[in-house]
Amino acid sequence: MSDGTRGEPPPPAVSLRDYFEAELRAIRSEMQTKLDAAERLNVERYGRLTDGQGAQDRANTIALAAADKAVAKAEENQRHINLTQNEFRGTLSDQAAQLMPRKEAEQGDKINTAAINALADRMNRSGGKSEGYAGLWGFIVAGIATAAVVFGVVWTVTHAGK
Repeated sequence: MSDGTRGEPPPPAVSLRDYFEAELRAIRSEMQTKLDAAERLNVERYGRLTDGQGAQDRANTIALAAADKAVAKAEENQRHINLTQNEFRGTLSDQAAQLMPRKEAEQGDKINTAAINALADRMNRSGGKSEGYAGLWGFIVAGIATAAVVFGVVWTVTHAGK
């Protein structure tokens, strides 16, 4: 700055008011520039934010559709499993209904044992050749009867209810 001693003209006289008004205009101009830049930055960020939200919404929609599809498939698989389990349970119930009760089987066994013991006693008491042949026929008849009873029990167990 020149004080006018070297031949330069002195600076124009500026009033204090004009000086502060010029400084305020410069500060306002700088602040307005910064505000405009901040506003542009906020608009840009808001645009990115809305784009990101749109992408996130699309991703959520896709994930929700995939989850719905997976749930539907799992429910269908569970229905199929339930059907096969119900069929298996039905088969077990049918088998249980066709099985001979233990008491009935034991009773049949006792009857067969008694018949065999009676035939054995008769054979032990029989004497002579003719009674031996008669006893042989008894054993044959008892064997056939026993075979028929065993066959009947096996047939009943395997083919009952079909």
